[in-house]
Amino acid sequence: MQSIATVVIRYFFSYPMVLVLLAILGAGGGIATFIESMYDTQTAKLVVYDARWYEAIMLLLTIVMIGLIYRARMWKRMGAFLVHSAFVVILVGAFMTRYFGYEGIIHLREGSHENEMLTVQAYLQVEVDNTSFEYPLSLGQLGNNDFSFSQMVKGKPLVISYKNYRYKAKGERATLFVDVRYGNESRLVKIDGGAGWVEEPAVTSFNGLEIAMAWGAKVITLPFSLALRDFQLERYPGSMSPSSYASEVDVLDGAKKTLLSYR
Repeated sequence: MQSIATVVIRYFFSYPMVLVLLAILGAGGGIATFIESMYDTQTAKLVVYDARWYEAIMLLLTIVMIGLIYRARMWKRMGAFLVHSAFVVILVGAFMTRYFGYEGIIHLREGSHENEMLTVQAYLQVEVDNTSFEYPLSLGQLGNNDFSFSQMVKGKPLVISYKNYRYKAKGERATLFVDVRYGNESRLVKIDGGAGWVEEPAVTSFNGLEIAMAWGAKVITLPFSLALRDFQLERYPGSMSPSSYASEVDVLDGAKKTLLSYR
């Protein structure tokens, strides 16, 4: 009689389990698309794409695929081994990008070059007493937005905590209200911004100690520059609707020497 552990391993590292996990990921993607159309992109990320449960499903799928490769000794069948290994590499790459990569936007015009990008991730950026702090902060229209950040400043705790969030229509700045407590005093501060925005900081003070806070994209200086050599736009015949895009982009080092070209 087979042990319970053997039965669990057999069913866990199996194709039916892979199909179940893929179905959950697919359903999650569908739900995220619906949420994005009803609310906004940040809400879809918070509820689905960046949620722990979605990451857990991807991690389980990776483990199941590796176990399946081992159980079936797929290295003896190179075709099946390469296909299954490719899925594992894709999933591991997704985790690497999620935890160690940056997603950003660079605006380029033809003939110009740029080495600064705006992060897609929004940050709460705090500057006080010639020292700056930053915290990743994405807020959505669904779920719990509560947060609290604490930092010691001149021997006293500076605590910034969530009070309220007001979403605006697409293309408009959202509004974040935070409670700023320093020692025994507190202030309610309004900060305009959000993902994709770079705004002037909101400033409050405690007995002459100024605290500047901004909420939005962070500017990151890249160790190289991107130059847009040519942008090509094709339209459907007899229509102004775009049919395809193409860009010729050069990657430049500090001396403006071309390292790589993309089209």
